[in-house]
Amino acid sequence: MFHPLYSILALILFIISIKKVASFNMDAQRNLFNAVKENARLLLWGLILLTLLMFIPYQIWVLTGSSAGWDGMYIIGGTGLLMVIFSFAYFYRESSRAG
Repeated sequence: MFHPLYSILALILFIISIKKVASFNMDAQRNLFNAVKENARLLLWGLILLTLLMFIPYQIWVLTGSSAGWDGMYIIGGTGLLMVIFSFAYFYRESSRAG
């Protein structure tokens, strides 16, 4: 079932998680404990990103009528492709701004 609040929250969390991943500075670690801590945080934000990369196209598919034919595949594939392109562009913009 489509709920607009889920989609809005997912998009906001997607943008926040890309911003968090782009803000990590791997050169700043001084010891092993800080490096492990930063890598664990980066892994968790990456898992959130992967989950949202699957959830948002599904929500768009449900919004457009949950078609089981080729048009449903085009909707999910196109939305997924747009999400990947957006995430790369936004990541590049945020990482070049941060460092």
